[in-house]
Amino acid sequence: MTRALGHKMLAQYGVLTVPSVQRSTLTADHFCLVAASDGVWDVLDEESVVGLVARQAAEGLSAGRIAGRLAKEAVRVSMEAMDGDAVMQPN
Repeated sequence: MTRALGHKMLAQYGVLTVPSVQRSTLTADHFCLVAASDGVWDVLDEESVVGLVARQAAEGLSAGRIAGRLAKEAVRVSMEAMDGDAVMQPN
């Protein structure tokens, strides 16, 4: 519930009223910037996200298509964790 950040009324339900902020200086050496919610970061680590984004970008996909695929991958991994099943994927 990103829209709820700062809403102190919702703190009783576990909504953070103070966002976590990190500053970084981007340079030409940076490949991309991924801004994602807990729905992604709770199930995928940074290395997995960068690998997925890099592979999709190398295939010429747009940022929007890559974001959609990243979201689908996060859902897949989340559902897999709920089922307790492991699925092997070739790199």
